[in-house]
Amino acid sequence: MLRVIDLLRLPSLSEAYVAAGGKGIFNVIHKFEVLEETYPSVVRFLTEHTVYLTNFWSLAEDKESRIRLIEEMISHHCAGIGIMPGVHLNNVIDPEILQLANEKSFPIIYIPESVRWGHLISEYSIVSSRNVDDFENNWMKPVLDLFTGFHVKEDPNVFCRKLGEMLNLPIIIATVTVYSYGAEGINVALLISKIQKILQSGRETVQSPMMVRVDNSRVAVVYLGKSSIIACCVAHMEMRDNALQLYHQVAPFAVCELDRITGKVYPTREKVNLRFYANKRMYIAFLMGENYRKCENQRSRNYIVYESSSYQKYCILLIPEKEEKNFSIYEAYCEIFHMVEPELFVFSQSKYNQRQVLQEVSHMKDLLHSLLYLKGIYSMDELPLIYIMSNMPYEYDARLFSARTTAEMSVADAVLFLHTLRLYLVLRNITDVSKLMGIHVNSVKYRLTKALQYMEIDEDIPLNELPFVQLLVILEHFIADNK
Repeated sequence: MLRVIDLLRLPSLSEAYVAAGGKGIFNVIHKFEVLEETYPSVVRFLTEHTVYLTNFWSLAEDKESRIRLIEEMISHHCAGIGIMPGVHLNNVIDPEILQLANEKSFPIIYIPESVRWGHLISEYSIVSSRNVDDFENNWMKPVLDLFTGFHVKEDPNVFCRKLGEMLNLPIIIATVTVYSYGAEGINVALLISKIQKILQSGRETVQSPMMVRVDNSRVAVVYLGKSSIIACCVAHMEMRDNALQLYHQVAPFAVCELDRITGKVYPTREKVNLRFYANKRMYIAFLMGENYRKCENQRSRNYIVYESSSYQKYCILLIPEKEEKNFSIYEAYCEIFHMVEPELFVFSQSKYNQRQVLQEVSHMKDLLHSLLYLKGIYSMDELPLIYIMSNMPYEYDARLFSARTTAEMSVADAVLFLHTLRLYLVLRNITDVSKLMGIHVNSVKYRLTKALQYMEIDEDIPLNELPFVQLLVILEHFIADNK
């Protein structure tokens, strides 16, 4: 039994997408025909459960008839229509047709001009002759178990891993953070950024599923929820696999479940009378990771738990300024970091009054929502720059940030040294970096020397003469491009 969504498995439709009527993508298909008869004479030939293909050559100058034809197809319970708007419609499907299809859940598939009807019908014949029901039945229990576990645990990370294991395909899920399974070799951050750009340019015009190019050999089949995304990355030759067909059936329900969980969970605020700190300015720290509750459970603490989320597994701390002569905020940060061992730690270099705290926290959370891939220690001041690097146009990326080093060094060492250099460029003080990272000053100097060697910069140059801004931009680009 084939459904409209299964047509996207056909090799000829690898670049096609559902342009409207996404709720009808599971309409059952009994027939697949090219529409040659013109309107209105074609109406008497319309049959239910049939998908029609057309380039509207006979109705190119008659928009009203095109709309009427779609209305007739809906009333005759046709399964859907594939439209090739290339030559005869200037590559534009009438917005009235798209609106009607969305209202009536009538799927419309956009077909590229390069597709040949003969190839498409031949591929459909092969796929329709397959016995896919046995495959679906064999996987019914694992799918039910998958969703049952998700209802109980409500853990997107576990759901992502189990779905990927079941399908043996790379899966990426984005809610308030990003989870992936089997995505080695895929720039997950770049893919999510690309999808978010598409949504920001007009989410109301984008229908599930859509296909986004990952690289020369793979595409991402993306389903969209109200606040969540699920993507499956497949090679072109896998577009006909049964596993991808099963993904098409599971993904729409998965994003609904992710939306449900995301929508019902709200950050909690600790009931603290901030008036007590009215005359004090405060530093801000953001921690995300499995052990975030260690901050909440500390009885003796010199900070305020301003906000936390059990779903997103983060907390935001406010650290009041102190008048002690030997007080170092970076030592305080280091103590918190080693207590919690978070995956992501973001700190403020400045201290803020209560009104500014609200503004800075809101701004930080907005930026982090677009930088869900970050791991490690970062200053709040870096976030806008990393965001810019993450959204840099490709031509600038290729032109300004070509390979810069031939140094022989392991990836793990290079990352450690470069992150230390990045923190130094932000703080501009070796002692503060030492206190923040909890390592000796000489260890910081050693890492800085190695980082400069890696970037092929003369380590004999005094640190205060380094091109700070230029190096920081390169390092933030390194983060955005390799996470």
